[in-house]
Amino acid sequence: MRFQKYIRCGTIIFFATAAFSCDIRDTSVQPDRVVQKEVQSKSIRSRENDATFVRETADELSLEIQLAQLAVKNSLNPEVKELAIQVMTDNNVAISELREIIFRNNLSPLELPANRHKKQIKFFARRNGIEFDKAFSAFMVKRYPELLKSFENIATEGANEELKNWAAGKINGLKRQLAMAELLGTKRTASHPELDAESLME
Repeated sequence: MRFQKYIRCGTIIFFATAAFSCDIRDTSVQPDRVVQKEVQSKSIRSRENDATFVRETADELSLEIQLAQLAVKNSLNPEVKELAIQVMTDNNVAISELREIIFRNNLSPLELPANRHKKQIKFFARRNGIEFDKAFSAFMVKRYPELLKSFENIATEGANEELKNWAAGKINGLKRQLAMAELLGTKRTASHPELDAESLME
């Protein structure tokens, strides 16, 4: 009887030990699975962010090109024309480079919607001289910080390395254009305080 008790006790201890060992293995594997899922989710979000960035950036750059073309035509200020020419040059190059990156990396096709900014284009097309200059510089100052932030985010958190490097390389140019627009806005306000750029843009 005593021997049987030893056997039963040994059996209980064996199974208890085995169960405890399984629990240890399960707890050691579970965190790895969680980490793997988190990495996969982050990767998916990063790729989605890349696609959104490409689409929205191309749309914004296209709008700026159209407004810059109007600036060359409607402005009488050499500094405004200089900024507009710089914007057209930089943005045309940027859109061309984006298309190449999309092609090489099999990203979502770049499709620029037609007449998406028809209302804004019409607004600027009706203005000339000082009134145009004021609205144009105000538009650039208002839109560029957000555009700059999106470039900085992709440069650090993007999924595609080529797109990240491309965005990082454009940041200084965007800052330069923003500084030019801010300077123009300051000059316009000082010389013509009666013109409220914010009300013009509404």
